[in-house]
Amino acid sequence: MRRRVIAAAALALVAGAACGGGGTESDAGGHLRVERRGSRTATLMDEPGRADYCAAETLLTIIAIGHNRAAGFAVRTAFPLREPRTFVVQSVLGGLGTATAAFRLVNGSARLGAAGSLRLEPSPGIEGEFEVTVPDSAGTPVEFRGKVSRIPIRSGSRESCPGA
Repeated sequence: MRRRVIAAAALALVAGAACGGGGTESDAGGHLRVERRGSRTATLMDEPGRADYCAAETLLTIIAIGHNRAAGFAVRTAFPLREPRTFVVQSVLGGLGTATAAFRLVNGSARLGAAGSLRLEPSPGIEGEFEVTVPDSAGTPVEFRGKVSRIPIRSGSRESCPGA
């Protein structure tokens, strides 16, 4: 249950963080790019990002915040990665090898990933790509794809380990 609370808190941060008008903290770097795929491909965001890792919870959070939009992942993994890993994206964070995704769109709506995958590469920062199915307001599945590149990782900070 605690893992669900931690994942929900991380995703709530993503969903609500963009309400403040945009921008990221000064220690953000790299980028998280999100595209909506359909009859036309549209870039939803390409913003600086940051990642936090809590070894005690085996929880990696990746977030990017832009003006009126945000995206993020909560990932259950041992870190650092020693080889490429693919994580199953689902609506609820499970055990090792799973992830959740959240997106806050320009119109203010928040969407949670229902299914998909997140592939991360071993790297000094967070590198990888994702394909996530997100239901729109009518419940119709929409595909979000994107990349995470050179996002720096903070580990062991008080913020990255709730209850520490």
